Amino acid sequence: MKQLLTAGILVFAVLFDPASAQDLPVAPDKASATLFDAPAFYAGALQTAGAKAANGDAGTAFLLAKYLLANDRTPDQRKQGLAELRIAARAGVPEAMTRLADILANGQFGVAIDPIAAARLYENSVAANDNNARRGLAALLLAGKGVPLDPKRAADLLTTAASLGDLSAINQLALLSARGQGVEQDVAKAIDLYQVGIAIHNNQALNGLGDIYRLGTGARIDAAKARALYAEAVANGDIGAQKKIADMLIKGEGSAADFAGGIALLEQLAQKGDIASFVAIGDYYLKAPGVVPNGEQAASSYRQAADAGNAGAMSKLGQLYRNGGGGLAKDAVQAYDFFQKAAALGDLGSKRSLADMQARGEGISADLTAAIASLTAAGDNASLVLAGDFYARGEVGAPDLPEAVTYYKKAAAAGDISALVRLGDLYKAGSGPVVADPKAAIGYYEQAVTLGDAGSRRSLSALLLTPPAGLEPNPKRAIALLDEAANAGDAAAMQQLGLLYSAGGPIPPDYQKSASYFDRSAKAGNLAARLRQGVSLVSGPLAATKAAEGEKILRQAIIDNIAGAPLELAKLQLNGQIESAMPADAIATLQPAIAANDINAVRFLIGIYRDGVKDRAEADPVAASKLIADKTELLGPEITALERLMVTGKSPANASAIESATSDFKQLGVSNAVGVLQRFSGQAPNLYVAILQSELSARKLYSGKLDGTLDQPTITALNRFCESQNLSAICAPGPMRGEAAAALAKAMKWPA
Repeated sequence: MKQLLTAGILVFAVLFDPASAQDLPVAPDKASATLFDAPAFYAGALQTAGAKAANGDAGTAFLLAKYLLANDRTPDQRKQGLAELRIAARAGVPEAMTRLADILANGQFGVAIDPIAAARLYENSVAANDNNARRGLAALLLAGKGVPLDPKRAADLLTTAASLGDLSAINQLALLSARGQGVEQDVAKAIDLYQVGIAIHNNQALNGLGDIYRLGTGARIDAAKARALYAEAVANGDIGAQKKIADMLIKGEGSAADFAGGIALLEQLAQKGDIASFVAIGDYYLKAPGVVPNGEQAASSYRQAADAGNAGAMSKLGQLYRNGGGGLAKDAVQAYDFFQKAAALGDLGSKRSLADMQARGEGISADLTAAIASLTAAGDNASLVLAGDFYARGEVGAPDLPEAVTYYKKAAAAGDISALVRLGDLYKAGSGPVVADPKAAIGYYEQAVTLGDAGSRRSLSALLLTPPAGLEPNPKRAIALLDEAANAGDAAAMQQLGLLYSAGGPIPPDYQKSASYFDRSAKAGNLAARLRQGVSLVSGPLAATKAAEGEKILRQAIIDNIAGAPLELAKLQLNGQIESAMPADAIATLQPAIAANDINAVRFLIGIYRDGVKDRAEADPVAASKLIADKTELLGPEITALERLMVTGKSPANASAIESATSDFKQLGVSNAVGVLQRFSGQAPNLYVAILQSELSARKLYSGKLDGTLDQPTITALNRFCESQNLSAICAPGPMRGEAAAALAKAMKWPA
């Protein structure tokens, strides 16, 4: 009993200063459970603390808030904790202002995200010399979401905190120095800063320096050094570092790939209770480079996490069964069930997936109206955007762009970046009843930029560089936007600047500036920048003097195992842009990537075999079919069917081809179905008609032969279908037109 009393006092020691100890309720001396009522003891302590807070003791209010907001508290306790925290923050307690700012910045405990209020509170705490506030405010200014982006001020705040010995600030400043974000890029300085933490075996510093060597930031990649640093962090109990080592093993960074070894490390963590490792294992079984996807193993691993109550794993199981893959067949009923389980645990993404399946009639009767109602009831921005997508894309019903705009605007009014971007994209080009309005597009992009969206900076920059008729180009503003994004650490913006200065156009080519931006992008972790740099030097306006350098960069990228490098070089070889290269050279370049199961390389080579190369190589449909068959597990059901269809479309429309095409078409989703029918309507008209006959037959509108002949029974059935789908105006000019083919494909992928 004495031990229990001691534990009780220790728990509440955080609530009171030593002078307040006399106010603690005193537990009875007798060692009897009936005399010592522990819950009453705790309740008494809370009552005492609450009374002190109510009498204006702001410090006690803050300590009480910390206790009430700790893990595993009831909703009522958390509500009271927030109230006490606000009292302490209003009284000017720096720690309370910082903690409340953290909650407002991240949207915790059901509190809506409010970056402006968070920044104001952080500023007040910074004025009181609170280093936690400096770090919190720096994070807001670096993200630039809801507050103006200001990486320089963020770096200044971290520099001040670092000068006061704040190790977290030192490590964050090291990261900024490595990236060149808010400060001049100085990798040597970053390494020196990380050494401060490494000297005391700080895991954040060990991981940070390990990342520099792993990504090759400012130096050649040194996987051995990276792994040694991660290993030290693992010895200190850092789970994340062990996951990085596992990732390196699986990807073969610094050594031969060891998929089994990497999975074994993750399984160790999973068995120790890190449920997220089960999810990671499932992901690797589906997506690990060089490994044939294994849907059964992925599902098994996800199930272990799902059985432990992990909503994310339930959602992934839903996606896996919905889409199939890795040899696992689609199962819409199971998919719907897993989404329901995750949604019951509050997973909003699964709620949206349920609505999407209901709209499409997957695992449940199709009901677009009910799906829209579910999304509207959810009311979150992402659900409103999905409702808008239903109307905009015409994948689950007839397109209704004005209705789509209505939903997008609702989400945009609440500050949803994706809705602002969709509106910008829609008004930039215009479509159907939505008339192009570039000024409106610029306005939506500007709002998204204000909220810190890097992609919108790039989209707005592109619009300002090459505006539509009626608007003047503004290259100065466009470059400024990209520079702003680059200075905030946006590697994609750095790459875009590299491309601008290598491609010319609105600004003259500048090799030095181009190289500088490509280097920055690569050093920031975007190794694909090396590919873009190589391609631009071979094929752009600088090629006259820099083509050889571009080819050298691409060949080095292949040696460095940068994903996509063989494909980029092969494309240039195939197009005759590499001196003396022949199609056979391109195919040889692709072979290591094919052996490593690079799906993009596989599909590119299928295309070479299927179509040949004009004036340079004959088509080889047998080789295309063999490659598809060899890589079926890698490609998955839908892409396998799509690639087979493309090969079949080159063949005469005999009975075998018709049977194959109609069967494979059933495996396609909407976007691929549209592409196939549009292509076949012009290039393989008999197969196109046969697919229409098959789909009409499934709807009991056609009972004739599937022979690809556009005869009167087929036309009559097609007209009935068009009328039932409100497509008569599109079908009337003729079903062989591309516009009609697209509309028919979408309609035929709606539930029969």
